[in-house]
Amino acid sequence: MRTPQVVGGLLNVDHDKMTIKGLLTSVMGNFPINELVHEVEQRNRLKLILPWLETCVENKVWKWKEEDRLEQEAEEKLRRGA
Repeated sequence: MRTPQVVGGLLNVDHDKMTIKGLLTSVMGNFPINELVHEVEQRNRLKLILPWLETCVENKVWKWKEEDRLEQEAEEKLRRGA
């Protein structure tokens, strides 16, 4: 799924935040989280996905340990203000 690249493209054209959040909610967990974090981090917009990441953690969207680790790293970057 190309969700990370689509989100990156939407951010490039300064698309509405609610549309991006809605997109992420509709495809919850069906793509590699590390790619999404990379796309969003490149544009200094990690705070945009923090609520979505927290929801994914609460709902245990990712079942693989690698994805859990990557998600935790993304949250740590956000909290440090990266």
